[in-house]
Amino acid sequence: MGFRRRAAVISGLGLVLAGGAVPSAALDRDARLTMSGLGPVRIGMTFAEVQAANGGRPAAQDGGIGDGSCTTATLGKNVYGLFTDDTLASVTVRTSRYRTRTGVHVGQSSAAVYSRYRSVKRSRHTYIPGGSYLKVTTGRRRIVFDVDASRRITLITSGRIPEVDYVEGCA
Repeated sequence: MGFRRRAAVISGLGLVLAGGAVPSAALDRDARLTMSGLGPVRIGMTFAEVQAANGGRPAAQDGGIGDGSCTTATLGKNVYGLFTDDTLASVTVRTSRYRTRTGVHVGQSSAAVYSRYRSVKRSRHTYIPGGSYLKVTTGRRRIVFDVDASRRITLITSGRIPEVDYVEGCA
């Protein structure tokens, strides 16, 4: 299931640990979201490596669909990972705590993306009327900014193509 329907999917599927607990984030507040990952958590790491990079705190695997080759995980409060074949393929943040390398964060206007990145591609949002996806691509990596109808960034996902573009987690 991909992360474009993230707002609904993350809330709707309850990508939170049983009992509502969320693992406390070991990620430093200064960790930056790049096309390579979030701080020490890097695209391409195994689930065990992600746990170790996340200060040894366990990430909660939330499941997936089909044959189990794709799973999602809660990596911290409002931070989610998508794994394919036990390898981290994308990271999604739903908090202003983490910024991109250029300083863009959740809650800002979409104008921040256009002013800090070249070659931004815009497409219509699959589930939010008036919303959009702003995509910045380098090689086989991408950062996707989910933007609502009021032109505010609601989510930021970084990672590998094609997983970074999944709209419903592993589906």
